[in-house]
Amino acid sequence: MPETRKKWSFRRWRRRWNDRRAALTLRWRIWFDRHILSHETRRSWRRRWDRRSRRIGQVVENAGYKVLPNRPNAAPDTSWTRLLKHANDIVSRVYPPDIRRQHAREFRAVWHQLSAPFRHANHRIGSWLADFLLPAFTPIGFRKTFFNWKGAAGAILAVALLSSVFLWLVPGWRSHNGTKWAAQARLLLNRGYQLMAFQTALRAFQQNARNEEAARVLADISERQGFSDALNWRHRVVACANSTTNQLSLASTALKFEPPPYPTTSRILSSISGAAANLPQYHVVAAQYEARNGRWTPAEDHYLAALTREPANTDVELALALLRLQTRNPAKIDRAQTTLASLSLQTNIAVRALRSLVTVSAERGDFETAVQYSTRLLAQESSTFEDRMVHLELLTRKRDPECAIFLNTLQEQVSANPVFIAQLGVWMSTHKQSTNARLWFSRLPPTIQRSDAVLLASADIYANDSDWAGMEQFLLKQSTQRGDSRGWGTIEFVRQALLARAYRGLGERRACAENFNRAKELASGMSQRLASLTRLVLTWGWDAEVEDLLWTMFERYPDETWAADTLLKEYRTRNNTDGIRRVFALQLKHSPNDSLLKNNLAMTLLLQKVDLPTAHRLALESHQQNPDSAINTSTYAYSLLLQDQPVESRKAMEALGTNVLKVPSIAAYYAIITAANGDKKTARQYLDLARQADLLPEEKTLLDGVRKRL
Repeated sequence: MPETRKKWSFRRWRRRWNDRRAALTLRWRIWFDRHILSHETRRSWRRRWDRRSRRIGQVVENAGYKVLPNRPNAAPDTSWTRLLKHANDIVSRVYPPDIRRQHAREFRAVWHQLSAPFRHANHRIGSWLADFLLPAFTPIGFRKTFFNWKGAAGAILAVALLSSVFLWLVPGWRSHNGTKWAAQARLLLNRGYQLMAFQTALRAFQQNARNEEAARVLADISERQGFSDALNWRHRVVACANSTTNQLSLASTALKFEPPPYPTTSRILSSISGAAANLPQYHVVAAQYEARNGRWTPAEDHYLAALTREPANTDVELALALLRLQTRNPAKIDRAQTTLASLSLQTNIAVRALRSLVTVSAERGDFETAVQYSTRLLAQESSTFEDRMVHLELLTRKRDPECAIFLNTLQEQVSANPVFIAQLGVWMSTHKQSTNARLWFSRLPPTIQRSDAVLLASADIYANDSDWAGMEQFLLKQSTQRGDSRGWGTIEFVRQALLARAYRGLGERRACAENFNRAKELASGMSQRLASLTRLVLTWGWDAEVEDLLWTMFERYPDETWAADTLLKEYRTRNNTDGIRRVFALQLKHSPNDSLLKNNLAMTLLLQKVDLPTAHRLALESHQQNPDSAINTSTYAYSLLLQDQPVESRKAMEALGTNVLKVPSIAAYYAIITAANGDKKTARQYLDLARQADLLPEEKTLLDGVRKRL
């Protein structure tokens, strides 16, 4: 059967044309180098030798000697010269010299006639340059030529052309490029190239901060990778186009990254409930919101409403079935299993349905059914390595004799992938097969054994068995076998950290500290390495070392805000106000004009009664920068109270309004201020509201003191 011809494409044609043009250009350059430059070089050598010959002959004649002329006919005949003479005679007989001269004259006459227009144009251009342009750029000629109505009209036309270029063509070109880059980023993301899609979309967004599609692509990428930045990108999408679809996407993302009670999702759903009541996406997001809050019946109603408006949506059917599985109603659970069984027969959603059935069966302890569903799942083309690991776990928990056979098969399948090898090796270690895992690693090719993932997995196997001596020997041995003078190369800091863990397990505190400091020093050169080391040490439960690494990250890389956020969260959990103050102080050092940071540092200083002049100054500056902020105003009011100005302090608080004063965190300070003003009744009222606030130890101490005085 003949092949069908591809449809004509301008992009393919342009690519082929560019290839042909490049080939022709290359051929022209090669021909020019061979036939023009080389001939010109030989001509220059010949002219140079002729000049030297004439100069030498002149010197010889001046000395009284006679220089013989060059006589080509006197040269002895050779076979080559005789052949050339014979060829010349033949040509002369066929094409006589007289006719050749006549034809040459006729050709020159015709060429002169054909080239006359070009010579005339060249003459006119030269005359225009000599008679008009060059004299016009002299002082006198410029005034004579341009200082008239023609010059004014030309200037206006030139300004109009430049304005059209900069005000219409350039913005249009930039907008076209932004749209094109955003479309390319979406295409790359759909095809799985997340890094290239992120770079292209970020380039488009940096060029135009109102590029809706670029912001949406960046939000999708961040959401897929589990980064909380997705919420910020969704807010920017809504800022670009405040449509119902974008608001629902923001609400869905807020459900994933905001803590309960999900204020952003609640606000959006309540604001668009009337306009979006007929949209299936609205009911899906509302169902997810209700399910997150444990309200199963309203969530089920919303899923049913979405199915009513879009009956063929298998994703909603799957979500509804998973929701019914979480209820305690046997009838709904049976209906959900029936739905999942029917969805598992549909190609577009079979994998997700089978995974759900495997999970449900395993949670119920029905490993026989779970293995059956898992076997069907592995038969799907889109099944992953994680699905095979789940199947292996099910066989192990079922104590199936085929578990060993499947494990050997899986080892053969992943023998060329270091990441999968590492995961399987760690699984074997956690299931009391550490010896078999090490034996399997030893039989792997040397390149696989020296890969980063396998080396880390080998160290984890020793750690899971608490074999600290074996771990030490393995790490010291690998530093000499790696073939790199720096040990493990780019992850040498990980080897040093693992050595520190091994020495701590052996009770050698000094060696542990030395290796950990060396690991921190090696990782401090790059923020990514320092973050990786922090995450690694965090899994070991080394709180002091994690805090040290976070401070190092915060001090060296202030743009990595996650380090400061983690420190604040940890200090807030410990009720460590001094640590919170140190974080705020360093943040304010990097961002000296941030009113919120000024307020935070001022409040901690006021609570600790430390450096009060600085605290009063920061409280005043933050209030002046953002006087509408209730938090800044409460800090400023408390600062006035400490400066023995209770009346002004109460006036500043009451300017916020009654509704704001009822917020628990604000009510706590209003209770303190009203108590200082002698208004015990109001103080008691707001003390009751302040019980719901999440306060620091110093704030709780202040409130306890107020309660004792009332």
